[in-house]
Amino acid sequence: MSKIFSSILRTGLRASSLLQTTPQTTFTAIRCLSTIQPTDAVSPPPPAPAAVRNLVKPEGSRKTYLMDIYKHFWENNEIVLFAHHNNLLATDNEKIRKQLLHAGADYRKVKNSIFKHYLRASNHSDPASKAATRQIKRNKIRHPLESLLKGPTALILIKDLDPKTVKEVLKVLKSQNERLFLMGGRIGADVSAVEKIQEFQDLKSLPELHAELAGILTMLSGAGLVRTLESASNMLYLTLDSHKTEMEKPADGENAPADGESK
Repeated sequence: MSKIFSSILRTGLRASSLLQTTPQTTFTAIRCLSTIQPTDAVSPPPPAPAAVRNLVKPEGSRKTYLMDIYKHFWENNEIVLFAHHNNLLATDNEKIRKQLLHAGADYRKVKNSIFKHYLRASNHSDPASKAATRQIKRNKIRHPLESLLKGPTALILIKDLDPKTVKEVLKVLKSQNERLFLMGGRIGADVSAVEKIQEFQDLKSLPELHAELAGILTMLSGAGLVRTLESASNMLYLTLDSHKTEMEKPADGENAPADGESK
């Protein structure tokens, strides 16, 4: 503040000499200026506090990390296949991972006990939280896929609902014989056994189905398409019209003359 006052004093004296004012006037102006406080800088509002997670284990623990990564895998892949692996060396795992990556899938080993807990808590917003654990115990929640978590287990993750990718993945598994084999999984929101997954691989992909639909609409363009769209409404009209005619028919004996009336 003393430096500011000295600067103001020098400025006032120079202005006094230029304007040829009296020293008394100059000191009066300086006294007025000395009462002005510097404007406080406007500080930005403090950032919103991060949401505090009430976790079973600390956030930096291995269990919490695995629960979070399992949640990411589960929610960001349309197809999750469960595979059992036997006696795979590090070199074998790396080879299989590359083959599956080339097929369009990811390969991740899981810790069964933690992944089973995640499956039971997967409907909760934070599966690693104490609230999720209480929910599991209170409602005795079980997941239909947790029975597959027996022995060394790996997940095969596929982002899109693509039958061709599943077919390529099954080829990789078949080449491994009994060292890596399919046990079941999830396709979309449906739990699928091995048989259903094998059937899924023979379906057409969504782009192929879209192309077929576009071809059908092209063939039915013009009058053919109009007739196709109108056929259902015409049948509905005819059915309702027939029903109306039946309802308007007189009931048996309704118009028969009463006894004693002339015919």
